Amino acid sequence: MNTLLKYWPYAHIAYQYPDGKEALFHTAIDFIPLDFELDFGYIVRFRDCILYVCRGTKELTTKAGLKAWRRNFDNFPKEKGHIHHGFYDAWMPFKPEINAYLRILQKKKSLVLPPIYCTGHSRGGCPAILCARHIAKNLKIPCSCITYGNPRCGDKVFRNEFHMLPIDCIGVKNGYDIVMGLPPKSLGFRHVGRSYWIPQPFYHALFCKIHDHKPESYNYALNKHFKNQIVSSSESSLIL
Repeated sequence: MNTLLKYWPYAHIAYQYPDGKEALFHTAIDFIPLDFELDFGYIVRFRDCILYVCRGTKELTTKAGLKAWRRNFDNFPKEKGHIHHGFYDAWMPFKPEINAYLRILQKKKSLVLPPIYCTGHSRGGCPAILCARHIAKNLKIPCSCITYGNPRCGDKVFRNEFHMLPIDCIGVKNGYDIVMGLPPKSLGFRHVGRSYWIPQPFYHALFCKIHDHKPESYNYALNKHFKNQIVSSSESSLIL
């Protein structure tokens, strides 16, 4: 199974937790839900990988959703002006939990850490990116990051530093997803890693930019796109 399709269900289920939890995590060695006021995520360990997953913004119909959306537009920079303020604040509650869990595993001398993947859809992709950066930069552990429809979370300095770290990162864009154009380049923000585009008809550029961003749209597009796709040698460099 293609890696981009393989890890999508874990980003998708973060919106629906705990519904369907057993179907995805029945073989998990560890499962740690991380539930904060505005954000939800989890750490799950299988025999072949460790996943950190963060959910995108809640619906606007909830109080927490409204507060999170306001924070999405808080562009004041953190860390010497290189990281989006709102996304940085979204990541910070998860940081000590990630540190504590990985340090426990590192102390087990008989355990070889499996590959680590950070993932999330929409706003959840930004804490995933910041988590991958933290793991590679501060914990000195190579990792991978797969995001779906995430906004930009840092400027050129952040991007250049990120690309120097041992992180295999790819961002998936469905059609003409409007969120991946935010915050705008005119404010200095840039995407990190490589990109993989799932093509959609051109009329989506006119009428479906918001629709292309929805998790249900990603779920349908990813399954359809990879169902019978034969990856040519020229395309294989885009696939993890």
